[in-house]
Amino acid sequence: NALGYISHSSGDNTVAAAQLKEALKLYRGCGDLWGTARTLNNLGSVLISMGELAEAHIMREESLALFKLVGEPLGLASALNNSGNDARYQGHYAEARALYQQALAGYQELGHRRGVAITLTNLGSIAEAVGSYAEARRLYEEALDIYKETGHHWGVAFNLIDLGTLSCYHQAYGEAEDFYREALNISEGLGNKYGIASAQRGLGDARFGLGAYSVARRHYKMGLRAALQGELSPLSLSLLLRLARIFITEEATTEALTLLYVILATDALLDTDTRANAQTLSLQLEGELDGETIAQARAQARARPWEDWAQELATGR
Repeated sequence: NALGYISHSSGDNTVAAAQLKEALKLYRGCGDLWGTARTLNNLGSVLISMGELAEAHIMREESLALFKLVGEPLGLASALNNSGNDARYQGHYAEARALYQQALAGYQELGHRRGVAITLTNLGSIAEAVGSYAEARRLYEEALDIYKETGHHWGVAFNLIDLGTLSCYHQAYGEAEDFYREALNISEGLGNKYGIASAQRGLGDARFGLGAYSVARRHYKMGLRAALQGELSPLSLSLLLRLARIFITEEATTEALTLLYVILATDALLDTDTRANAQTLSLQLEGELDGETIAQARAQARARPWEDWAQELATGR
């Protein structure tokens, strides 16, 4: 279990999943309900990073039920938080918020500062998703202060990324870049592929907002390489979406539409935002292109798996 946590923290999700599945088998074999619940909870986190949302949901539901059964409050708060993540990734924001608030109450009662910070970050993500940016910033900054106080560098990095995203929404691109660069430095020091990929994505977004498309492309490609190394499918696909936008700025509309079809074909791996944005852009391009070009783009998209497209774009054009 501990090895799986370390592997996941480093972005080695395939290794982490294998280690956690082995731990799960051992815990089930000896009838250890607490160990089983904890491992299911951890495994669910790894599977979400890999885009295996349906299997992750099953793991999380069983974990939540077991923590309730054994009456372990810290584990229950963690499982509630992770169930909230499942709901958030599917766009069920009201359900996610309710689960997070239950988790927050549990952590506060236990005096578990790091758990409080994690949950404040999650609540900030909900506020951001529904457009309550001032509330999101307040929650992210409160969580960031706790992460700094408790020496949780991974948490600091991810809250900086969240703050950078909010700055981009307000077109404060210089401020956003400062947040992202600090997060990138921390993530590189930790060797965390998710943090590296997310920070590079953010730096690309800031440059894109400033119209520096060639620089944005470079950041997106570096982020994509890190995401692929960490086998972070949803994050990889969000970076492919951004590269499709770069193609659109270059008027390479057929290439952009082909890439959008590649992304949409991975439906089960997509987060809510990536799916919605890919659908919107593909409909826009379909309105501009003729039927033959659209058919050609569809055929090209089906010719290879998305991972091949991603590897090519991460290292090529």
